[in-house]
Amino acid sequence: MNKIAISFISTIMLTFSTAMAQTSTVIGKIAKHQTTDTLLVYIEGHEKCQNGYDTIHIDKKGRFTMSYDIKEMTEALVFIKSGNNNEPSAAFCVLLQPNKTLNADIKMKPFRIKYTGDEAEKSTYANMYYKAFSNSNDFTPDSMAARFATFTDTKKFVDSELAKMETVVKTIADKEFAKQAQAAIDDQRDAALVGYGISREKLGKTMLNDNDFMSFIDNIDRNDTLQAMKIYNYLEWYYAAHPALYTPMQADGAKIKYLAEYTQNQDVRNKVANIYIFNLIFLANWGLDTSSEEYKDLYEQYLKVSTDTTYLLFVKENLKSMEAKIQGQDAIDFKIADADGKELQFTNILGNGKVTYIDFWATWCGPCKREIPFLAKLAEEYEGKNIRVVSISIDADKKAWVKKINEDKPKWEQYIIPDLENCPGLSGYSINSIPRFMLFDSKGKLFKSTAPRPSDPETKVLIDNLIK
Repeated sequence: MNKIAISFISTIMLTFSTAMAQTSTVIGKIAKHQTTDTLLVYIEGHEKCQNGYDTIHIDKKGRFTMSYDIKEMTEALVFIKSGNNNEPSAAFCVLLQPNKTLNADIKMKPFRIKYTGDEAEKSTYANMYYKAFSNSNDFTPDSMAARFATFTDTKKFVDSELAKMETVVKTIADKEFAKQAQAAIDDQRDAALVGYGISREKLGKTMLNDNDFMSFIDNIDRNDTLQAMKIYNYLEWYYAAHPALYTPMQADGAKIKYLAEYTQNQDVRNKVANIYIFNLIFLANWGLDTSSEEYKDLYEQYLKVSTDTTYLLFVKENLKSMEAKIQGQDAIDFKIADADGKELQFTNILGNGKVTYIDFWATWCGPCKREIPFLAKLAEEYEGKNIRVVSISIDADKKAWVKKINEDKPKWEQYIIPDLENCPGLSGYSINSIPRFMLFDSKGKLFKSTAPRPSDPETKVLIDNLIK
């Protein structure tokens, strides 16, 4: 079940703040539903969804009610799930609005939903948008590249499908919302058409000989700040058509370097370069390590091409962190503590002739706990050899951590970070998500800042090579 899809919609739609939280209610009925059906609701950042999804009961007659306190217009992604099936039987998007009530009539096989009630046309639009761009393969570049041999045929299909959505937008009374909705459609149209060109390039079908596509591309005003997204899409295609551009520079770095040649307008350069950085920040919120070596060219070219300071600190911090994570670097030092509260330095557990395999985890982290049996097996297998297996908790609740290790009684070293907010190791090593594993050599030098998990066979291969 894809949570990211709904967040993607959020990045391009307008929200309206209110002074205080108010209740938004959705009253629905599902025709011909299964008795085992439930609703799983995902609302990014909402307190009811902190542990994943809010579960909504469906009664015997297929009726359900969803109520959420919200401060602004908020998107909810709803999955209809039957019994123990891993994949939902259907999914839909609804816009929650403070102090508004919406009705949702749903039919299964084939799935259909009709919204009525307060400003229902907004949810109708949002659901169509979600279905088209996040819950269907129809608009994916690869599927269109396989279906259509020419750009003209692709454009006819895209325009025809989006016209249905535009019809709904015209019914929206809120003119500012309608304006934002139409802008979102226009952006997706351009992205779909350029994406088609990119996928055709990957199939070895150059678009340089498609006159209609090249006319579409040439229509972009490279010096218009209002066309920043179009220019971004153009760069994506241009690199696909010229994959050796500035070899051996990494792709996104090459695109930003070419951006400086493509446009002479510094405001355009800044806007487009910022899109690349914003994309990374968005993915960082989902656990991406943005200080990975693969982004070095992007950051360096950004600093050369952009004069905007919006993301300057983010870029410089990632470059600094990148340097700290180069193999052979000295370890970043920080305080850790054992279960008795005795503090020591991180570097105290490194080196001295022993390889160190570090596990950053927390008691509330499900994926972390799934690795514990593999970690235990690893520690047992290497017992008495020149390696230390160490788990370091990032729990804010020390009591929960102590309780967990007292229950499990792990036979490898256990520590906790006593000051999470001011820990240079977490920021320096870009530990934005867990579990996270690291390897240090017998001299205490960094070997891998992002090591494979203990469940990965590659882990033993790396360790065996280090302890030879």
